[in-house]
Amino acid sequence: MRSVRCLENSVIISSDDIGKRKLLRAMRHYGFMECARICTFLETVSGPHLNRADYAWINAEMKECLQNHDDGSERSFFQELRYLQMCTEYMLSLEGVLT
Repeated sequence: MRSVRCLENSVIISSDDIGKRKLLRAMRHYGFMECARICTFLETVSGPHLNRADYAWINAEMKECLQNHDDGSERSFFQELRYLQMCTEYMLSLEGVLT
């Protein structure tokens, strides 16, 4: 279940939506090299809590995956990947939230 809430015309995305475990579970669903690289990164490189640099790298990998494989013909298949990419983009846009 997604933790998106509206507060006075603002959308708030919970960090639970894009935490390490959630990302690993979602990326394992896809069989693309970009997603495999994200899994390897999360399992072996990143710390227990993701920081701004982690999210920036993960966001770039997800964008690359969507550009390479999502031609719009299977919209429901890529729905979660698109959502997670949007969440990482949102987290990166917030000043001071991530270190």
